[in-house]
Amino acid sequence: MYRVIIVDDEYYIRRRVCRCIDWEAHGFQVEAEIGSGEKAFSYIQQNQVDLAVVDISMPDISGLELIEKIRKENSELKIIILTGYDYFEYAKRAVNLGVSYFMLKPVDKQEMSGTVLKIREELDAKHRERIAVQELRTDKDKLENAYLSQMLLENRGQEDEAIFQGMLENYGIVESGSYMLLCENCRADENALFEITEDEAGPHPQNHIQGRICLNITDKFKRIFRVIEGEDAGQLKERIEDHLAVYQKKPMCREWVICSEPFPGTPDNIRKAYASIRKELFYDSMPGYKNETCIICCDEEEIRGKERRMLQVCMEKLEKNLEPCSRAGILAALEEFFDTLEKELVSLDMLDVLIKRMLYLAYCMAEKYLPDSMYKEMAEKISSVQRAFLENGNISSCRQEMRRLFEELAGMADTVQYVSADQIVKKVKDIVEKQYNDGELGVQRIADILSLNANYVGITFKRTAGMSISQYINHVRMENAIYLIKNTLIPIQEIAETVGYSDQFYFSKKFKQLYGMSPSSCRYSSGN
Repeated sequence: MYRVIIVDDEYYIRRRVCRCIDWEAHGFQVEAEIGSGEKAFSYIQQNQVDLAVVDISMPDISGLELIEKIRKENSELKIIILTGYDYFEYAKRAVNLGVSYFMLKPVDKQEMSGTVLKIREELDAKHRERIAVQELRTDKDKLENAYLSQMLLENRGQEDEAIFQGMLENYGIVESGSYMLLCENCRADENALFEITEDEAGPHPQNHIQGRICLNITDKFKRIFRVIEGEDAGQLKERIEDHLAVYQKKPMCREWVICSEPFPGTPDNIRKAYASIRKELFYDSMPGYKNETCIICCDEEEIRGKERRMLQVCMEKLEKNLEPCSRAGILAALEEFFDTLEKELVSLDMLDVLIKRMLYLAYCMAEKYLPDSMYKEMAEKISSVQRAFLENGNISSCRQEMRRLFEELAGMADTVQYVSADQIVKKVKDIVEKQYNDGELGVQRIADILSLNANYVGITFKRTAGMSISQYINHVRMENAIYLIKNTLIPIQEIAETVGYSDQFYFSKKFKQLYGMSPSSCRYSSGN
């Protein structure tokens, strides 16, 4: 429902305009009937208004003067001018102020109805346009976030690295600056550290953590990573502790924050900070835990030191068996874990933390070893185990569910890992040799063809072949390009497109980096 106000110094005219049509049936709600131009201007400044029906002649300021004032602040408000005069001269001025609709008094019902319907169509079209723009921005933000998340995990070659560096610079993250990376366990249904209510932290809570928030990235587990500039580690930790104290007052609060050491704003340094935080997330990110370097949590006294040590030992054993994906080792670590739980009689809060850490390790294992199709299936199973635990909280049933989960997860990983590293490298090279001319060819496309996890394929290839998949694709493309340059008369631009580069200038730049000369110079020196 759009909002309309009626502005006329004569009461009966305001009433007539208000009653001449069924405004709600036309998609409008009459919000106010106002008797002066000054009051109308004040109302528009303080309230959302979509349409104003304005008398041309009023005692304090005229309708045109009112419209001039409105247009200085609001260019989109729709306006209908009412006049009892020959309004040609008024119309010329009004058109310059963006007014398209004029009506003579007394108001004609049919004319008013037709005019209002036209205005509603214009407002509807504008609304659809805003939604479309917002959807485009949302899609762009999602794509950018996904790309940034991937770039935090690995260096994918010079081309992507240059793009990543440019994106960081766009966010004001430069090598000469000093930054810290923060991670918090905010989920969609919880308050985040930087979203404290106005009553608790004032109208701009982000300013209470001194330093500029340069960039926010959300990973697939809905954890928020923030790059912050301008405050040293000690001061920042103190401020975060103060803010987490606010959350202790909230019911069922389980907020934690991890922050890295300061680093210069380069891609490699951000990756190192991200890797250090991910390592901490394996077993340290829980209520009550606090080490000397990077983790800060609320409820510090809630969980006893013995329980913390037990958690760390159990999780380290499980983590060691996850790396080679040892089914026997994983199950043995699980049995020891639950035996210890039953003997120690840990608190319910501690049990909740332990199980969540276990499930997080399951997510990490699935993310590392499984292709996307299998990962989605396993992620749902992990979520169902968590829901079951939250419903009954029984250690015995949880032991059974967790054993079944990790057995199945290890089995799925086994079906993926039966392909040796050498076989993966061979298969990747075969695909690249056949499809190098596809400009969209990359790690994800190759992993999809092999039905393997993209990260697993990328890491395995680089570890075995000594270069990333992106670097290998560029290598193959350039080998084919130099052959065509030396042995054919195909134009350079066409050669670039033939080997998979849509941008000739980028192709020429890469070529010169590799061979020390431009493609044209190479052709000339070969005598072709």
